Amino acid sequence: DAVSDRDYVAETMFWATATMIHLSRWSEDLIIYSSGQFGMVKLSDAYSTGSSLMPQKKNPDALELLRGKSGRILGTLTGFLAVMKGTPT
Repeated sequence: DAVSDRDYVAETMFWATATMIHLSRWSEDLIIYSSGQFGMVKLSDAYSTGSSLMPQKKNPDALELLRGKSGRILGTLTGFLAVMKGTPT
């Protein structure tokens, strides 16, 4: 049983996925709060880019990239768990 135990890998991947999901939700909140409708947060120019069609609009690129990476990590965890399910002990 000690040779085929891969639970520590699954737990580490789950921890990383849960952390990224929390960061994704935090990023989404910042994106919404920095939008024109809310205007509660002002993003620095270092973390956002201007739009070519609307120069006054800021696109929160760093936050969008963080949201995208969390989806990829969730998919990696799901794939690993599916492989673990089918692997004999």
